[in-house]
Amino acid sequence: MRLTMGYPDEADELEILRNAIDAHAAERLEAVTDAAGIRAGIETVRAVRVDGALDEYILHIVRETRSSPFLDLGVSPRGALALRRAAQANAYLDGRDFVAPDDIKTLAVSVLGHRVLPKGVDLGADADPGRRVLEDILARTPVPL
Repeated sequence: MRLTMGYPDEADELEILRNAIDAHAAERLEAVTDAAGIRAGIETVRAVRVDGALDEYILHIVRETRSSPFLDLGVSPRGALALRRAAQANAYLDGRDFVAPDDIKTLAVSVLGHRVLPKGVDLGADADPGRRVLEDILARTPVPL
């Protein structure tokens, strides 16, 4: 997944600078979980239900990337699986035990954007032309009801 966080605001950046004086702060951090906790979290998220129509929705998006005239390389089956799992995690974090179409739409560009290879076409001054192609695919792909 590729995320863009941007820069911190001035107050947060000032705090970062001031706290950087303490070079050993990271050594005082305590673990919030262990390997067993991480495995349990993974299993909990994998138990979030995904309706068959949403699996077909993910597949439709992925297949559109493979036939796009603007991409030399579309999303692989592993990319489709990554989108499904990210949607499950998003639903869980929202307190649901099922995936909704918005979970997929919200995460598709972040999960799939670095998995496509745009052709050498001018899609504007955008630094991430794959994002624009994916956004267009999402806009054209019917959402299951």
